[in-house]
Amino acid sequence: MRILGWIFFVLGIILGFLLLIARLGGGHISVRAYFGAGILIFLGWRLKILGKGTARSPAASPIATSGPTSSPSATAPQSGPSPSPTIELPLTPTLADAIRSNALKWRRFVAILMVGMVVLSLGMGIAFDYSVSSSHSPSAMHMLPFMAILGLCLAVGVGGTMILKGELPWRRDLREPTYLRTSGPVQVVFQRGAYTLRLADRAFAPTRSPATACLAKLNWAIVDHCRHSHTILGVWDRTGANVFLFPGYQPDPPLPPRL
Repeated sequence: MRILGWIFFVLGIILGFLLLIARLGGGHISVRAYFGAGILIFLGWRLKILGKGTARSPAASPIATSGPTSSPSATAPQSGPSPSPTIELPLTPTLADAIRSNALKWRRFVAILMVGMVVLSLGMGIAFDYSVSSSHSPSAMHMLPFMAILGLCLAVGVGGTMILKGELPWRRDLREPTYLRTSGPVQVVFQRGAYTLRLADRAFAPTRSPATACLAKLNWAIVDHCRHSHTILGVWDRTGANVFLFPGYQPDPPLPPRL
């Protein structure tokens, strides 16, 4: 996200500079062109900000960040550099099976969606050609091939995009020996129809799940998540009480609640 923000930001500056040169050279540049360059700069700056974590510097959390369990000494002052808010935990066979099960459901959903697009397009083409042929028009039976191609293109485009955003990242997560646990301030930002989750040292667009609604109610949390698909596996609040668990996910050992 930060890379995309930098791209928009630089493109906006370049566009504004080129428009200024054209203006000085006697060209008649519309105000809308400058407005478009300003939008690119503003959007890039916003994406750069949202792509950063919520913590200005790594800090120790109220609950231990050195492993799945915590001890009474976790809140004691520590000397030396502050630990990173994100740690790595081993990917257990149980968690791997849960990710595979979720990926299988995702494949079925994508397949049904792609087939539905093709069938809907064919149905619309058949209905249109039937209505035209009933009126004895010479253009009868011309829409069905077009609608078939359109439905196939839509299915491939939408299905391919969903596979790239879901299937491939999950495969990469299953090849990783670890997943991540991040502790610290959290913020859920809703902008332009999409959610951005800002954790202590990173920000990403999470896979849609009830975890997003749970995190929106918290300002500090422990979040277990996958490295590539950004699937939220578990959420604990500041006291250590669990507020969300991914279906089939069982932290081993579990994070103990704190009062």
